[in-house]
Amino acid sequence: MTTENIYDKEFEYDFKDYVKIDLTFSSDTELYWIERTSGADANEKIKTIHLNEHTTLTGWIEHDKTIVSLYSDFATGKTYVYQYFGNGTIRELIGTIKPKSKE
Repeated sequence: MTTENIYDKEFEYDFKDYVKIDLTFSSDTELYWIERTSGADANEKIKTIHLNEHTTLTGWIEHDKTIVSLYSDFATGKTYVYQYFGNGTIRELIGTIKPKSKE
């Protein structure tokens, strides 16, 4: 899948035992996510950089001031996220991406 085809499609981001998130890119400046276990969700104002035809780097600041940097490789199905918390800690997560199947 190329990054031109990601808009208005739902993707499953699976970070193993930590969290599973369904994420929809509305555009390069907005996305919607919902966390599968808790049901927490948010619309985020984002900045997306298209690194090439298969990869993006997306960043945003969550309501609690956590800074999120999300690397998505739609060709390989791999994703990396870095969360920067206000107390100075950083969390790195490695996971997978796949288009969400219609249930």
